[in-house]
Amino acid sequence: MPLERIISKGGGGTLWAQVARYQQVAINLQRPVFVLADLERERCAPSLLKKRLHFKPDDRLVIRIAVRMLESWLLADTTGLASFLELKAVALDAAPDELDNPKRTIVELSRRCPNRDMRNALVPSSPRALVGPGYLDAMSNFVRRFWSPKRAATTSASLSRAIAALQRLHR
Repeated sequence: MPLERIISKGGGGTLWAQVARYQQVAINLQRPVFVLADLERERCAPSLLKKRLHFKPDDRLVIRIAVRMLESWLLADTTGLASFLELKAVALDAAPDELDNPKRTIVELSRRCPNRDMRNALVPSSPRALVGPGYLDAMSNFVRRFWSPKRAATTSASLSRAIAALQRLHR
């Protein structure tokens, strides 16, 4: 079953405010709705769901939580990331799901990128910014052209579980 529509809510607050509507869409259309959120600073996925969900999810509403954040899934494919950043190798101090701030890790790795345009896109120019001005476009390009979910799932347990959930949806 192909994905029909991808909607970015631009942050967890907006997503969680509308998650009950996604459930209604799934029920009304009799189709699965897949929701992806970041764990961020929450202790664990079940506690985040308990705090944010005020209803029992229907089977067609599939919610997956990226541990700590989606960027941990991107970092899990060190081969693809090294190729994207034109680095010989990418070594992480911890497993991607255990990193405190995977987005910051990507930015720090990007500082070593020999491609100045890529560095400027990913690395913030202002001390107050978290990422560079072209971060979203660059990382979208990484996902489309370099990232391998299969490789990444071998080192990210949360991604592996999300892929399994999507496969169950497909059946």
